[in-house]
Amino acid sequence: MERSANLVDSFVKMNTKLTRLRQHTRKLVREENAMIEGNEGSCYLHTEESDEVKIEKSSCPECQGIPDAGKKVPHISDLCSADKQRIAELVKTLAECTQEKHKLEDELSVCKSENEALQDRFQLRTSEYEADKDRLKSKLSNVTTEMAKLKIQTSQSLELLTRQFSMQESQFTKLTETVRDLLGEKMQLQNILIEREMKVSVAEAKLERMKESMEMEKLIFLKEHAKNVTQRFDKSCQVSPSCQTVITLPSYCQTPSVDRTNSKKDLPRTRQTKNKDDLEAPTTEGLLLRELFYKSSNEPEVLNIFPILPQH
Repeated sequence: MERSANLVDSFVKMNTKLTRLRQHTRKLVREENAMIEGNEGSCYLHTEESDEVKIEKSSCPECQGIPDAGKKVPHISDLCSADKQRIAELVKTLAECTQEKHKLEDELSVCKSENEALQDRFQLRTSEYEADKDRLKSKLSNVTTEMAKLKIQTSQSLELLTRQFSMQESQFTKLTETVRDLLGEKMQLQNILIEREMKVSVAEAKLERMKESMEMEKLIFLKEHAKNVTQRFDKSCQVSPSCQTVITLPSYCQTPSVDRTNSKKDLPRTRQTKNKDDLEAPTTEGLLLRELFYKSSNEPEVLNIFPILPQH
């Protein structure tokens, strides 16, 4: 479309140039003719005059030399010099008017050609405008359709987003409540764990104290029992020549140094021994001594003492 418009513009310009060139050529021809007329002067007027009245002369009897006394016909020779001068001026004015007429005709032709070119250009512009208008209308309709589709999609997307936001909000609320419950349970479990650790530490402390007290009671019991056994053994011990076994009390069964000193003052300074056959008698003291000092190698050396723990 732009190329055709450019071609029309160039055509209009060339046509205008040609018309102006033609007009300028005619103007030059007229100026040349005017110069020729100015040089010839009255001869040109006379020639023009004779050419114009040539037909009248052929029909005029006086111009032909035939007198007609009965009829009087007006003749150019009857005119005075002033009338002839006026006629010559009128002829000159007529020539100028004719030149102006030709000039105006040339300008009119130029204007007509320009008008035709402008009309063609206007038609082309109008057709282009109509084509652009139709194209824009179709484009507008397509855009309107697309906008309607986009509006529908946007509304659907907004509804979907609204539903998703509501669902996410409810899920977030549930998640918040769950996290709060979990935190509460965690705090409760931590408190329970702390209480249990405290109870365990208290129980361990109690158990340690109980163990220590049991050990002390055990040691005291063994010490007292060994002391009683030693005293009974000292009282019932007799010296026998066939006795080959010497009983030596362990260190934990010995009495304190003060007691031993006191007992040594009362007892004679002799080694006390006892026969193994005498210990085999089924007496309480013999059984106790057998358990304490004459256990077999297969049996464990430590006495099985089962303490009874106090119930809490």
